[in-house]
Amino acid sequence: MHCQKETTKKIRAKEADYALQVKGNQKNLKGEIAAYFHKVRRDNPEKLAEQSDIDGEHGRVIERKYSLLPISESLDGIDACTDIKKLGRSEPNSSPAR
Repeated sequence: MHCQKETTKKIRAKEADYALQVKGNQKNLKGEIAAYFHKVRRDNPEKLAEQSDIDGEHGRVIERKYSLLPISESLDGIDACTDIKKLGRSEPNSSPAR
């Protein structure tokens, strides 16, 4: 297995796209990304592209909100991702089906 930095370089060398998930073991980066989304939503909501959908399968209703932002070079640790252009966020909200 490669680390994410090596993997993203190989993907971009073939001019392909990629998406990576930031998890709890990347607490600093995850926190900075959450703060960046909050700051943009508060100060520059026009930069935030959002869409939502509702799914009612499997006995519950799940509403997901998807958000997309241009990258900020000020995010510490983001430089490990080769040619990164956007940050995406998915926020699920589930409730029992009626």
